[in-house]
This record gives sequence, C-alpha cells and structure tokens, in this order.
Amino acid sequence: MTQDNQPSQNPTPPVPPAPVQPVAMPPAMPPLPPPGYPPQMPPGYGQQYQYPPPPSSGKNIGLILGIIALAIVVVGGGCLISILLPALNAAKERANRVKCASNLRQIGQALNLYANDNKMYPRTYYDPTVLGSFTPDFTGGAKKSPAPKPFLPAPGGSVGTNNTMAAIFLLVRTTDLNQEVFVCPSSSQEKDDFGGGTLTAKDVSNFTSANNMSYSFANPYPTSKAVAAGGESPIMAGYKWSPNVTADFALAADRNDGFTTGYSGAVATLTSNSSPSQQRQANSRNHAQDGQNILYNDGHVEWSQTMWVGANRDAIYTAAKVQQQPNGIWMQLLPAQSKDTTTADPQIDLDSIMVPKF
Repeated sequence: MTQDNQPSQNPTPPVPPAPVQPVAMPPAMPPLPPPGYPPQMPPGYGQQYQYPPPPSSGKNIGLILGIIALAIVVVGGGCLISILLPALNAAKERANRVKCASNLRQIGQALNLYANDNKMYPRTYYDPTVLGSFTPDFTGGAKKSPAPKPFLPAPGGSVGTNNTMAAIFLLVRTTDLNQEVFVCPSSSQEKDDFGGGTLTAKDVSNFTSANNMSYSFANPYPTSKAVAAGGESPIMAGYKWSPNVTADFALAADRNDGFTTGYSGAVATLTSNSSPSQQRQANSRNHAQDGQNILYNDGHVEWSQTMWVGANRDAIYTAAKVQQQPNGIWMQLLPAQSKDTTTADPQIDLDSIMVPKF
C-alpha cells in the first residue's frame, strides 16, 4: 500500500447537522359572523335590560351610607325624645307648681297687709241678706263699666253686691300687688292688662274677665245665718272672713273649675273616702286635675291631691254637708261629704268654700 493510500493518523471529526427551527404558524382567525350580526337594538336597550347593574361608584356608596346614617340618627333621636318628653313635661309641671305656690304666698302676704290696715280681709259692698253664689262677677272691670267705686251699693256702685272678684281686686289697688300673681303658669289664663288701653288699677274696680284669674277664694260674703251661729248652732261662733280664724283655714286655692258637667249630681255622690278617680273630678284644672295648691290662714301653701283639706278636712270646692246632733249642735257628717247644692254659703263656722266657680 502506497503512502498515499494509507489512512490519516488524525482524521477530521464529522460536523453535526444544524438544528431545524420550527416555523411559527399564524394564529387561527375566528370565524366571521354571519351577515347582519350583531342585531341593531333599540335606543336605551342596554340601560333598560342590562343585568347585573354596573358597579356603583365610591361617591354613590358614600351618599347611600350617609343617608342610612342620617336615618339612624333621626329614628334614634325620635326614640330618645319620646323617652325624655314625659320626664321633661313632668319637670316643667313641678316648676309651675312651685311658681303657682309662690303666687299664692304673695296673695297671702297681701291679704295680711290689707288686714293690718283695715282690721279685716278685703270686701266691697256687702249685704248679708243676699245668698252667696258660685257665679263669677267681673262687673267694674276694664270692659264692664269701669269706675273706681267698689264700696257703694247697687245701682250706684261699680261692682254691685257681694262681688268676690272685686274684693280680691282691692289687693291690686291698695297693696301694689302685681296682677300677674293671679295667673297660674300651668293654666291658660293671662295677665290682666286692663283692656289694653291707658287704664290702670286705680281706674277700675275689678279684673277684666275670667281669663285673668287662676284662683278662687274662701267666700268673703256669708249670709247672716252663717255668721250668726255657724249653721244655726247656738254654741259655735259662726263663720268669719278674718285673719283671726284658725291657722289651717283655707283662704285660697287653684281655681274651682272641676265638675264641669253634672255638677250637682257629682257633688252629691262624692265623699272623702271616694275612689281616687272620683276625687280627681273635683280637682282644679290648673294642673290637669292632679291636685291643687292651697293657701292657709297662717300664710303657708301646700299641695293636695284632693279637695278635702282645711280645719274640718271638708270639701273646699263645695259647701260642707252637715247634720244637727241630738244636743242641737250642727256638725259635719263623717266621712265628709259635699252638699247636694251649688250654694256658696258656709254651713258651719270653718266651712271654707272656694268661690267663684269657673
């Protein structure tokens, strides 16, 4: 073998083939929609039938939450008011009772001042032969022939005979008592302005009307029968409108305006041991018939839930019911009862009857 035919000592290694690169295929095309798709919808179709609704924006959510919070505050506030209102009304009424009691104390002080100067509580023209009446009389007031002549007999006098309201008006004329103290703050009455003109207390002899008086007073005008012998008793001293009677004699109270219907019939059945609901019928309406403030002869004022108070624990808004005993003495029945009549004439010596009845 020739040298040219001998195999090479260092053969060249074979070259590996180049890797085959995959050819990227184009993405598949979606099928074409058929002609006329999508269909044409009427205007507003998307808004009307869209479901679910689009999410609310943060602004709308805040508004909704604010409305909910406001509703909670309103409802909670209403509940709180409904809880607190009765307590607030009760507190207001307690304050009004205190002011009402203060009014009566001032009236009591004025009565004492008048009595110190005149040796008696105030009266205008007095005829003991005339039976007392519950009827209020404002003759001589600003709108009823005003004239400063309260002591002359009718027809020349300006207030007539046995006029309780004119008697009490003397306190305004002689002691400078402000007419505002005759108005209970719990009532609907108003301070007397003497007709709203230029008239003053010196120009008139009476309050203008029932709208200017919240109180009633022990009858200043008993008949001769009541004065002479306390219901015709030969022993008892007789009724007196005077500072010299006992300290627990009731002088004045919230006005007598209970028993607005069936007055005589209701009085006839009421006693000091009647049920609370029946007792309530007789109470003054100044304080929603819960009770009344009462001024006593010694000047103090007390609140009472019934009308059975005073020296005899009798009915201060009616005459007492009395009966003659075997020894001839007239005494109040027990339990205490109201007289079956509307007379304002005292039946025994300490029979306090608040007049007028409104």
